[in-house]
Amino acid sequence: MFLALGFFALTQGTAQAESADLANLQAQVDSYVSASMTSEVDSLLSSYSAMKIGQTYSADSPVPPAGDNADATWKKMTYSNASASQLIGYAGDQCAAHTAYDQLVAKGVKVDKAKFDSTSEKFCKLVHAAAELKHRYDKYQAIKTNGIVLLKRSKSQGHDFKDRHRTFGGGLDLVYKPDIAGTLENGLHLDQTLIYNSWIKWSDDKPTPLNVIKRIREMQNSDAGRCEGISLPIIPSGSVRAYMYLNVVNVTSSKITIQNCLKAVYNGTHKTHAFPAVSMEAPFGYLYELEQMKDSAKVKLKDNIKDKVVSMVGANEQMITLLKKLN
Repeated sequence: MFLALGFFALTQGTAQAESADLANLQAQVDSYVSASMTSEVDSLLSSYSAMKIGQTYSADSPVPPAGDNADATWKKMTYSNASASQLIGYAGDQCAAHTAYDQLVAKGVKVDKAKFDSTSEKFCKLVHAAAELKHRYDKYQAIKTNGIVLLKRSKSQGHDFKDRHRTFGGGLDLVYKPDIAGTLENGLHLDQTLIYNSWIKWSDDKPTPLNVIKRIREMQNSDAGRCEGISLPIIPSGSVRAYMYLNVVNVTSSKITIQNCLKAVYNGTHKTHAFPAVSMEAPFGYLYELEQMKDSAKVKLKDNIKDKVVSMVGANEQMITLLKKLN
């Protein structure tokens, strides 16, 4: 008899615990699909949509040129549910880990399927929004600090300077340094800065660096063919002089076209290395959108969306825990 009473008490206690867990789960789900939750999520998604974000480029874009005479590569970003989750700090796919309607109903939870599925879908959209805004904010900070390598070019060749044969060469890295305060919505501003990290090498001497920072409007010059822009002596005696020239031929909202040349003057003779004009497509409008990420309201929206994702992940984890207890 005592055993029977004990079993009855244990059974009753287990039933009461399960009833309490079910009540807690029901309350959690009710809160998750509540009008206040829906309103808050809708407001965040509406604010995000109002930003009218265009194409996003991968975190490592542009990939700096690796070899000679190469342009940087811009890679378009495509988020999966898993990569978006990982970008904001989660090891796994938060959308895939989300509690399903069928799981809840199987345990006795009463919930409107349309409401629950809608909330789940909006949660996934918030994950993507949080990832994109974080990506853009981080990219903005990186570009503001380091600029963007747009181009790498180099050339080396032997020449006869009357009765003397010498090799001279040179190259450049072209770095675009956005003026954060003056980025244009429709593209590139003429007062933006290009950093011209260049070098010239004469014969067996070590390369001589020539690092020049110029505004784009200062680099637009019809005399580029003369290759007499910047002069420097190659050897201490001054018997060899080199000229390096960089010219912005054209600049639009989506690309920039440049040409450059090297010239060596030695033994009464000059030899020129002319590079073909090269056009580089770069998403200058995207840079404008990135620049907007410094705006306090946009930073706050980024943080608010991330906070809401964190809270909804927490709520989902509580639902999963309660579901497991009801097994």
